[in-house]
Amino acid sequence: MIKFAIAGMGIRGNLFSRIISQHRDTQLVAVCDIRNEIANKTSKMYNVKGYTDWGHLLDQEEVDAAYIATPDDAHRGPAVLAAERGLNLLIEKPLATSMTDCIAINEAVQKAGVKGSVVFHNRWNPSFIRAKEAIDSGELGKIISLNVRANDTLYVPTQMLRWASRSSPAWFLLSHAFDLALWLTGAKAHSIFAKGIKSKLVGMGIDTYDLIHTMIEFSDGVIGLFETTWVLPDSMPSLVDVGWEIIGDEGAFYVNQQEQMVRKATQEKFSFPMTISDIDIHGIASGREFFVFESFINSIRKNSKPVVTIEETIEVTRIIEGLHPFYQREKTSSPRKMSTMVEVGVDTYSGGNDGV
Repeated sequence: MIKFAIAGMGIRGNLFSRIISQHRDTQLVAVCDIRNEIANKTSKMYNVKGYTDWGHLLDQEEVDAAYIATPDDAHRGPAVLAAERGLNLLIEKPLATSMTDCIAINEAVQKAGVKGSVVFHNRWNPSFIRAKEAIDSGELGKIISLNVRANDTLYVPTQMLRWASRSSPAWFLLSHAFDLALWLTGAKAHSIFAKGIKSKLVGMGIDTYDLIHTMIEFSDGVIGLFETTWVLPDSMPSLVDVGWEIIGDEGAFYVNQQEQMVRKATQEKFSFPMTISDIDIHGIASGREFFVFESFINSIRKNSKPVVTIEETIEVTRIIEGLHPFYQREKTSSPRKMSTMVEVGVDTYSGGNDGV
């Protein structure tokens, strides 16, 4: 059995606790959260040891692997410490919110010789598997354009995430989109142009962007248009609103992830229930995350390369850091009056072998 510990017991930590506990080849032995009440609650829920200090957990428990589900900007500490202890690492997306942290994590993983992967779960999403097949087979011809919508409702930054002010819709949502774009096309980002607005959330005391729109030119000439916001009204039928248009010179591929094939109407609400993620099938946790985890375990068992490697996910952080280098620098003493457009000039970012 592969023994796991989890750092960060929020929504994702709890989801993977169920997956790890139910998997035939793994055992959950300990959980950690800096909030004492959460550590105690989840340790009782899963009948494992609970800690508030990650280093203390690693000192006390015999562990083979770790799942890092701390806030996006807090991956480096627990990931590096776990790698130094020889643990295989599965890390929530994005790998980190700075290139400095990404490099530190990658170096720790490489030095320790352990497996490392990042939970970009849409690579296990059937819709995008079909898109990848269509692109690779040449059915669509040469890809020339990606038009992507990746949105959330206001619930996410105001209620779901305690740390939204330390993130942005680009880190939280576009990280998925950029990973898919890089994977689907096999290209690197060459230049970017981005605009963002701070208004509604700042007025609510959360200093982050309402929306960010980005245009990326990739190294193979593909133009990608990416829009993201997380201030859609909570009356939306789904928490997420995701759509893709993949245009080639001989065909096109469209993905609508909002409805997910089902609609539900009750006296209270019309909604689109989630069917591809965080779903129990006959009592067993399943969906994209289960397949991510199964793939990671197989890479450990077979000593093979993970489907998503640490090295390639650094490119996602490189792009997002490039599209808003102003991140966390803009503050205001009168947040309710703030509605700022921020522009990152074309060619301020250069990916791949060209450096930054």
